[in-house]
Amino acid sequence: MTKETDQISLSIIVRTNDAKITVCGEAGADLAELSDPARVQTVNGTPSPNQEGVPEGCQRQEFILPTEGKNRGFLRVKGVMAP
Repeated sequence: MTKETDQISLSIIVRTNDAKITVCGEAGADLAELSDPARVQTVNGTPSPNQEGVPEGCQRQEFILPTEGKNRGFLRVKGVMAP
């Protein structure tokens, strides 16, 4: 995870060859927001320009949370596998 100017970003390798698996980012201004599903902000991953070393059937994605001058934010990734 890195904190750059006005954003927090998380880069992970996501499996993309199984429609049963979904991955999304979840963000909040504080930990209380992350514990309340009604207040969690969804952050979609975007393909990273760097796909070096990524296994077949996977993709490196970046999840970015704009902080817009705030001094903190919380970002996590949630994966779900459908039955």
